[in-house]
Amino acid sequence: MTQIVNLSGSQDINGILWGWVWGDGGPENLTFSFPTGTAEYTDNGYTSITNFSSFNAMQQTAVRTALANVASFSNLTFTETTATFAVLRYADATSIFYTTDTSVATHTKTDPLGTAEANPPELGFGGTAPFSAPYAQGDSWYNGYLSPLLGSFQYAAGIMHETGHNLGLKHGHVTQDGHGITFPMLPADHNSYEYSVMTYSQFPGDNATNGDNAPDHPTTYMQNDIAALQYLYGANYGASAHNGNTTYTWSTATGQWFIDGVGQGAPQTNFVLMTLWDGGGIDTYDFSNYTTNLSVDLAPGAWTILDTSSAHLQRADLGNNGAGGAEYFARGNIANALADPNNPTETTSLIENAVGGSGADTLLGNAIDNTLTGGGGDDTIDGRGGDDTVVYSGARSQYATSDVSGSVRIEDQRFGTPDGTDTVSNVEFFRFANRTYTRSEVLNQPPVLSPDSGSPHALTERLASTNSGSADAVSGTLPFTDDGGDTHTASTLLSTAIWSAGAIPGSTSAALASAMSASISVDSAAGLLAWQFSLTDRHVDFLAVGETLQAIYDVTIADQLGNSATRPVTIAFTGTNDAPAVDSGSSVLAKSINELPLVTGSPATDSASGVIAFSDADLNDRPTATVDTSQQTVSWQDATHDYSAELTTAQMATLLHALQIAAEAGNTNSGKIDWSYNIFDSELDFLAVGESITVTSPVIIDDHHGATVDPKVVVTLNGANDAPIAVADSNGTAKSKTVAVSASAGVLGNDSDPDVHDQDDLFVSQVNGALGNVGHTVKGSYGSLTMNADGSYVYAANKGALPAKIVAQDTFAYTVADGHGGTDTSTLSIVVFNPGVSYQAGINTTLNGGNGPDVLDGSAGHDILLGGNGPDVLIGGDGDTLTGGNGPDTFLFRPNFGANTITDFNTNIDAIQFDRSLFTSATDILNHTTDTTGGAVITDATGDTVTLVGVTLAQLHAIDFFLA
Repeated sequence: MTQIVNLSGSQDINGILWGWVWGDGGPENLTFSFPTGTAEYTDNGYTSITNFSSFNAMQQTAVRTALANVASFSNLTFTETTATFAVLRYADATSIFYTTDTSVATHTKTDPLGTAEANPPELGFGGTAPFSAPYAQGDSWYNGYLSPLLGSFQYAAGIMHETGHNLGLKHGHVTQDGHGITFPMLPADHNSYEYSVMTYSQFPGDNATNGDNAPDHPTTYMQNDIAALQYLYGANYGASAHNGNTTYTWSTATGQWFIDGVGQGAPQTNFVLMTLWDGGGIDTYDFSNYTTNLSVDLAPGAWTILDTSSAHLQRADLGNNGAGGAEYFARGNIANALADPNNPTETTSLIENAVGGSGADTLLGNAIDNTLTGGGGDDTIDGRGGDDTVVYSGARSQYATSDVSGSVRIEDQRFGTPDGTDTVSNVEFFRFANRTYTRSEVLNQPPVLSPDSGSPHALTERLASTNSGSADAVSGTLPFTDDGGDTHTASTLLSTAIWSAGAIPGSTSAALASAMSASISVDSAAGLLAWQFSLTDRHVDFLAVGETLQAIYDVTIADQLGNSATRPVTIAFTGTNDAPAVDSGSSVLAKSINELPLVTGSPATDSASGVIAFSDADLNDRPTATVDTSQQTVSWQDATHDYSAELTTAQMATLLHALQIAAEAGNTNSGKIDWSYNIFDSELDFLAVGESITVTSPVIIDDHHGATVDPKVVVTLNGANDAPIAVADSNGTAKSKTVAVSASAGVLGNDSDPDVHDQDDLFVSQVNGALGNVGHTVKGSYGSLTMNADGSYVYAANKGALPAKIVAQDTFAYTVADGHGGTDTSTLSIVVFNPGVSYQAGINTTLNGGNGPDVLDGSAGHDILLGGNGPDVLIGGDGDTLTGGNGPDTFLFRPNFGANTITDFNTNIDAIQFDRSLFTSATDILNHTTDTTGGAVITDATGDTVTLVGVTLAQLHAIDFFLA
């Protein structure tokens, strides 16, 4: 259906009306297609089509973009179809033969096709056929428009232009008659690409017949095109017209525009020439990314210029007159659509808000309530109608304001003046970061606050006082002046806190934040602000000597409107030294060590360990620890005695040096010192049960600024019982004789007890394994023994004959006890010989025999035994050297005889007698004899040896040995 259109009340619209419209002049859905062959044309009226080709992908995209643009501002919608006979059909050809029938069309073109042509909707009128045959109306044809890039001639003067014809628009540069009405050309100043894609005039005054030489073209239908199509089909206020709260932005690099951040396609070069229709909502032009000087006008039909300088960046180059004239640059970049021509008083389509860039911008509002943000630079802002708001990034107190010829001058006082100096007219509200002001309020001047002449105010941390609850305080006053009648309040805010040595602890930062307060002590046009600072001293304990803490407060006075003035007040603390402290709850300072019981000479290490936890309130102090050796003490006690004086120098050194300390890795102003005490158990053998050694060691923790703390590590060494050590005893007597030995020379005389104070308490508890034998006579082979508890004994030798070959001896076992459960057993051996034999015994000495028979007893060890000329008995002990001399000699070895050397053993003459517990037979002895360079060596099962100097194993025989 096609319908006649009459003139509107606007030449801007009438100048591009063809005179007919699809449908009934309201919302209309039109189908469109891209035919793939000529049949649907020639089978339905076309005479012929030369060099037909279907649209390529780029051409199809361009059509969809153009139709979407039309749908965004008008009540036309479009449906793409592949069916035949769509309302709008797009194809390429080189020539079209529509018809020769003038009764159906006046357009009977048969000559070659130009660049492009279209067939608008039209009915016959007054007996004259329509311009195009009904079957061709809505068709557009293109010859060579294969790359219609956004902003190119092929897109604007091709796709958009021909589509405009097919929707009912004529050329804007000509006057045209239709259905009895004359449709004028566009107004001279609007006859350009700036207002319509339907004119051949690139710019006002351009000769439309000269052809197009413009480098740039519109990327959308322009404001007259939009108004005309809205006049024909109605304006779009729906979602496709962005009727929500929408933000529009543009790229400074490509010229692409964005709707809520979504790109709408970049033009072929970096320019902007477009018209924007918005269907409602609270909408914003956001140019905050621009650094050029902008001119933003929100009135309908007005322009936004993205660079007002002579460089006219991003302005479209619309060509020249073709005769050497200057290039014409579009008068603006972004045109606001005209008001809805069918509802010219509507304000729905108006843009409400604008945000400028960093240049010197001009922002002009419209008839409704606008919110205008100049941004950086010195801006000129005019709200025009409505209740308008201008926006600033800072608080009101950061700007100076004044009335300049009815306009409000707003000067940013902050460093760098981020908002510049603006001139604001016809604006009702001024929005700052702290609140919104009316015009009269914003012109109210803020108070003037005098600087603090006393800053910095010096305070010193309390000396040698940690965790003090006392307050470090200072106060002062700041005079101020203000408009008469204003009332004021005071406030403070911690601006900056700086510790000369690092990051301030969180607790101190929190305390500093509330340490300053202020009040108005005198409120008038010439008033007085009083401030007070108070901080609990423990909050500056972390300061080391010489360190500083500086707190800078913003002290602010504000009037009832929120206008304010701020001055810094500086508090400067100087640190003093705080002593390190020991954390007793986390420290282990005392430990005990127990000597191993009934173990003597053990190489085991007895150990104890602990830790000293410390802290220093001065965060940058790094305390270290040393043992104060000059103040270490050792005490040796039991329940009733102090034996400390009995300790030897060597024992003291061992006990004191057993303590070691080491700092843990990662120690800072706080940390731990590990201590350990390690001593060989054998070093404690001298302690008896019930006795203890206490080693007290002060550990000095030094902060190296003159302060120390000296916790004491106390190690208690508890004694345990050690068994006594019994040593074999030896004696001799002639038969029929009696030998009596006192206690002092008795069997206990050479016995000992590692527990020093048990030595005098030793006694004989058993003889030959029986308690009842003590103090009673025990018979041996050659005599009888009576041994007493005190170690004294009497041995009475028998009168009978003695063996001919072996040495006669009785050996008795005895047990020594310490009274604490410790015992040891050894022997008393008594050699019995014939009268006339000399008996000598010694230790670590030389024993000389005479010319007669002798018994030389070296069993105590480390002796030199020289037998002499008679038949002698030489008794060996550890480390002895034995020389028999002339005559047949017998060398006697008892258990544990040690290492002995016989210098002159004469085989077949001398004899060696071993205790029968050492070997089983003479053969066994020979089997345990080896040759060495020093002579034959006899070795028993315990490793004790007898070396026979100058004798070889081969020279020895069984008759050389006896066991008894």
